[in-house]
Amino acid sequence: MQIAENYEEDMISEIDMMATFSHPNIVTYIASYKVKHELWVVMEFMGGGNLTEILELHKYLDIKETHIARIMLESLKALEYIHSLHRIHRDIKSDNILLDNDGNVKLADFGYTVQLTEAKNKRNTTIGTPY
Repeated sequence: MQIAENYEEDMISEIDMMATFSHPNIVTYIASYKVKHELWVVMEFMGGGNLTEILELHKYLDIKETHIARIMLESLKALEYIHSLHRIHRDIKSDNILLDNDGNVKLADFGYTVQLTEAKNKRNTTIGTPY
């Protein structure tokens, strides 16, 4: 992906944060490479797609409550882990909830994730994807 100079620091920060995560419900970071003005990030393959795509494909089918509950539970486990590290994701949406080929649920896209500190134990800004 081609990156503008003003976004490079933000993208490196996102990659650094993602590289520290180790949880079964968070997409695994593998490596990243910068070649000239392009940034390549290698992550775990999630062949099931994102939740937005899945819901669109199955919009005329009834999705069982047990499936919904499982997706929510696994998503919440990822958030619980992130919060245990005093971090906030700030962009939870169906596009960022991914499934692998076996149906395992994983959270992705940590571009808006922030680290809380003793001095800053809450965020006062609104950020993320508006709906």
